[in-house]
Amino acid sequence: MSVKKQEFDITGMHCAACVKRVENVVSKVDGVESVKVNLLTRKGSVEYKDGASVDSQQIIDAITNIGFGATEADE
Repeated sequence: MSVKKQEFDITGMHCAACVKRVENVVSKVDGVESVKVNLLTRKGSVEYKDGASVDSQQIIDAITNIGFGATEADE
């Protein structure tokens, strides 16, 4: 199975602790393989297995549920 990568724009982060919170909550979404968040660019990169039951809305919901904004990044 191949790995898919998706980018998200994340708003409301101010420090490394914010980044860690986002990474922790997204990594708990079923099917997510890895997540990396960059505070300076305010972007998150999420990798998941092709065919996994995870979708972008689940990731966005996980981020917004802890108080940050999130949208799919423009390619």
